[in-house]
Order: sequence, then structure tokens, then C-alpha cells
Amino acid sequence: MKIPTKRGNLIPDEHEVVRHVPYQKIIFDEQENIIGIFPHAYALRKDEPQLSVDWLDYYDGTRDEKLKAVLQGLQASKGIGKKSALALGNVMAIKTAARNASSINLRISYAPNGTNKAHSLIHNINNDELQLLEALATEGFADIRQVRSI
Repeated sequence: MKIPTKRGNLIPDEHEVVRHVPYQKIIFDEQENIIGIFPHAYALRKDEPQLSVDWLDYYDGTRDEKLKAVLQGLQASKGIGKKSALALGNVMAIKTAARNASSINLRISYAPNGTNKAHSLIHNINNDELQLLEALATEGFADIRQVRSI
């Protein structure tokens, strides 16, 4: 771990977080290459007050090693299909995209749970702000990796 952490601490702006995206929320081309994520992949479910993500930089190693560690944490806490994807985003880029799209100030905090030590939360998501969800899908989480390639 790079820095001491406590539940509720804000994640530094220079770090990255990862959002698991199920197959049904991924946009593919004719050859099944990922070309984007549907905006509703960043909407809160009815029982969610915040959006779940994972803190990539919680782990040590190369970016690919960290991504594998995040995937292992996700697999331990829920079912992850090989056709699903992980969308990576820089914390500052996510906050900037939200602010530019809808004047919403997002907060991203560390919130580990029992099986997933890198679990984190994005606060202040508003499902009624379609521009916000679109900005997260196109600008905030710009790097998308299919699980089977990790």
C-alpha cells in the first residue's frame, strides 16, 4: 500500500479508480471490440447511495499488476464474467468531467469491505444528470479493459 488509509479518506487526485462494467453495459463494434460504455453503467442502483469503484493504487506494482489485484478482489466479492470489462479513470479526470458536465462536485473515498480491500465510493452521483453519466462514460473512465484480457 502506498499511503496509510482509513475508511472514509479521500483518494488522492493523481490516483486511479476502477469500475466493473457488466457485458450488457458495454458498447461493442461488429468484431466484438469494446468501443465504449453506456452511460447508465455509472448510474446508481435503487439500493445504492454511492457508486462502487475500486482504488487501483491501493495496490503496489505495475499498472497491470495492480489491475490484476483489483480483478482478484472483485472476483472474491462478486461474480465477474469474462466478457465484462473494467473501466479505469484518474480521480482528477473523473471530478473534472463531472464538474464540466453538470457542475457537480464528486468525492471519491476509500471504503473497504470484508472481501474487497480496495473498495471505494464515488459520492454525489445524480442519476437525473444524464450529462454527468455521459461524461463519466466518455471522459472520466477513459481506459477500458475486457476482463478476459487482464
